[in-house]
Parts: sequence; C-alpha cells; structure tokens
Amino acid sequence: MEDKIKIPSILKSAFLLYKKHVVLLLSLSFSQYALKYIKFHSSQSLNHSALLEITFSVFDAWISIAFIIVISKLYKKEPCNFDEIFTWVRKKFWISFGINMVVGVIVLLAAIPNMIVLFAVDHLMIKIILTILFAPIPIYFLTIYNFSSVIAVLKESDHYLDESAQLVKQNFWKVLALLSISFLIDVPAIIKGVLAYKAIDINTMENIISFKFIIKHILFAPFFCIINIHLYYLLTGEKKDPIMEEQ
Repeated sequence: MEDKIKIPSILKSAFLLYKKHVVLLLSLSFSQYALKYIKFHSSQSLNHSALLEITFSVFDAWISIAFIIVISKLYKKEPCNFDEIFTWVRKKFWISFGINMVVGVIVLLAAIPNMIVLFAVDHLMIKIILTILFAPIPIYFLTIYNFSSVIAVLKESDHYLDESAQLVKQNFWKVLALLSISFLIDVPAIIKGVLAYKAIDINTMENIISFKFIIKHILFAPFFCIINIHLYYLLTGEKKDPIMEEQ
C-alpha cells in the first residue's frame, strides 16, 4: 500500500480534477464560505439568535456532506444527479454529524494542554514553545481520524473511527504531510496574528478574518477536499487513479 501514496502524483491528480470541474466545485465552496462569512458577521450582532446559529450550522454541515459526495462521484466519473445527492445528504446527515462531534470531542480533550497554555501563560515566547510542544497530541488524533467523516458519508459501517485509523496506520506521515498542505495558506495570517498579538494591535487581529481571507479559502477548499477523497480511495484500493489514467 505504501507505494500508492505518491504526494506529487496526488497533488497533480487533485489539480486536474479541480480544473476540469472548477465551476461546480467553486459553486459549492462559495455557498459554504458565504454562509461562514454571514454567520461570522451576524454573530457580532446583539440580536443574533440561537436558532439562526443552528440554521447556519445545519446548512454548513449539509454542504460539507455534499462536497464529499460530489467529489467522490467526479473522482469515479459518475453523474452528479441533484435529487440523488440531496437524498444521500439527508440520509447521511445525522451519522456524519455524530461522527464529527465524537472526533471533535476527542481532539478537544487532546488539546486541553494547549488551551491551558493559551489562557494561563502570559509570556509570548513560552506560550509559542509550549504550544508547539503540545501540538502533536491533537494533531495525531486529527490525522488518524481524518477519514471517519468520509467513511460515514460514503459507506455503511459500525466502526468509522477504527476504519479511519486502520487506513492511516501504515501511511501516517504521508497522510499528515498532505493534510498539512491545507494549513500552508494560513501561515501568513498566523504570522500576522502572532505579531499583532505581540504588539497588542486589536484592529489587525480582528481584520485577519477578512473578505480576502474568505475568498482565499473559497478557492482552495475544493482542492484540499479532492486531495482527501483521492487519498481515501487510494488507501482503500477501490480506485487506482482515474484522473491520471485520462492523461
């Protein structure tokens, strides 16, 4: 299985699929991040209601599931029928929601040392050092359970977490490397945020989540989702690489 995970090949395949279906993928991405943007700004309002928050979260979850289904169908060269996708999303909503909640709780518990550092340590350099020191714990769980939501959407199983961990087990570092690529686009914002924190520049810190930031994620989110789905199929052995086979 090890020789299947060739990072340059996966990145090239993801780019080719993205380029071929860019309009459809960007439409989904725009819908999802437009919701996130509206949700972020509405949360600043004193009139923001819990019902509105739940509504935004539900639609966000639906689009996330639809993303997995659509990219899976594109990857396998299957037609994307709206009615079928809608029915599939509705059927998989609660199991996907539950699995994401479970993984979220696990990662949250693993990140407790990081949260203690964040709120209890005042010295910036010590805060950064301790954050880096404790970061591998939640990163490990995020990596091994990375495919649990994909498995929950694409197949029937009673062992989503175990199946994800088993898929990642033999290729942990390559899976982590591919997942880490998605964080690279946030590096400038992270650096800017650290400098703003050090300088107590509140305006800069508030403006990090900007329209430009959202646009950047709209463009890149489909690409990273394709990488994840492609990686899943390579690890399960269901598909070798139908995108590259076309070339």
